[in-house]
Amino acid sequence: MSRNERRTSHDELIQNYLENQATPTEEKHFRLLLGEPSFQRRVAEFAIDLGCLHAHARQGMLDVGETSRSAPSRLRFAAPVALAVSLLLILAGAWALTLSWRTSLHQDSTVADSSAFPQPGDVDGRSQFPASVVVDDGGRGKLAHVAGRVVATRTDASGERRTLETGDVLAPGDELETCEPDSFALVEFGDGTLLAVSGESKLACLSKESQKRIALSAGNLMAQVAPQPESAPMLIRTPVAEAEVLGTKLSLFTDTDLTELAVHEGRVLFRKLADGQTVDLQDGQCAVAEAGTDLAARAIEETPTVWEEDFGTGLPNGWKIGMWIRRDLLADSNGAVRAVPRSKNAEGHPVGPCFAMSQSAWSHGLFQVKKDSHLNFRYKLMRPDWFHLRVNAKTDEDIAAFSGSFLFKNRSMCRVPRNQWQTRSVPLSCFRKVKRQGQGDSLSLRPGDIAFSLFFFTSEADPGLIIDRIWVTRGAPENVEVLDWAE
Repeated sequence: MSRNERRTSHDELIQNYLENQATPTEEKHFRLLLGEPSFQRRVAEFAIDLGCLHAHARQGMLDVGETSRSAPSRLRFAAPVALAVSLLLILAGAWALTLSWRTSLHQDSTVADSSAFPQPGDVDGRSQFPASVVVDDGGRGKLAHVAGRVVATRTDASGERRTLETGDVLAPGDELETCEPDSFALVEFGDGTLLAVSGESKLACLSKESQKRIALSAGNLMAQVAPQPESAPMLIRTPVAEAEVLGTKLSLFTDTDLTELAVHEGRVLFRKLADGQTVDLQDGQCAVAEAGTDLAARAIEETPTVWEEDFGTGLPNGWKIGMWIRRDLLADSNGAVRAVPRSKNAEGHPVGPCFAMSQSAWSHGLFQVKKDSHLNFRYKLMRPDWFHLRVNAKTDEDIAAFSGSFLFKNRSMCRVPRNQWQTRSVPLSCFRKVKRQGQGDSLSLRPGDIAFSLFFFTSEADPGLIIDRIWVTRGAPENVEVLDWAE
């Protein structure tokens, strides 16, 4: 969802609330969004214009109980009065949110309220990850939702490790791992802070007293952080950097060598651990912490709608799995990638399915999906056998609607002559979300989704899959076979 679309959606939500037309789900979503300063200011503008701010303030700032919220006639306020009530609204926001959460917890201390975010299917049929009202408990969050293979563990006093369940509060020392490309975990805090961990990521909770402290040793993180005390900002530490967060929306990727941070709202103090360099990142800025480079802020570029990789000079920087080769290629090719096993047996020999897996461009994305987007690839098989494609994607700036992993399969891709180059084109709309037990119909990639990684994977027997070129276009290329989904 773009920023303009999100603002339009927020305006409709505010107007529905102030005019007493909001559903219970919208009311809870409204209260959750009040943790954001930009949303508070927008509410103030609407409330002033409608002339009803004074009524809400008397009832505890938007918690009006039985008081009618029918919209009165519009009034005009002088500029000083408008400024004063706007400040009142912003200062009262944190108190009102605390009051509403305590009320909810008092009414039901054991059953989590999962309607604070839209429920599955509420937004264009796309599955949403629900949020729950939870106890902050000293800066510690609750493991609220998981998908795919996720392992959360705790070491007890005797040194034994036990597995945590969904609903458990993460204590200092607890570890969380999303083990597969399509794995996902959502951690919630009592103040409305959300952490979304995806892909192959490893996170540890290091919270101290009331301060939130997180260590991300590898992988992808999206965070929607409610305003934090200046004396106790949220700290997110990686192997090479640390982010000091007072309240913002951010996305972060890290491995052992670099950390990339993008700030979508608010501001974050970003620090390299090796030399102490710091940069103050603000809304719309990003930076990369890496050895041998200066830490500097730059504007977040819009994700392109076209993309290409031809492996002409080797594997791209950060490419995760694959072997670069230069033999037996086409005349116009300078390199290709061969899919290789990612696992080894006890004797150290490669085993299992083979993969050719791109870098994880988590913050910026590889490409943005459009209605007419096509993924094209040129390949050959040394021993024809099945292989599938996956695209990992997220929605733009929306933690609650994180998209996940999307699959494409069509056996005609493997029914080809040995060692003969083939070119195929696949509409990105044909990629379907990996279906979990209990889910309804599989969802497809949608326009606006941000693809941040892609990969090819094969059967257990190595078919010798070699990919010479991958490119994303708008519209189907001419003289290329276009495939559709097929079981």
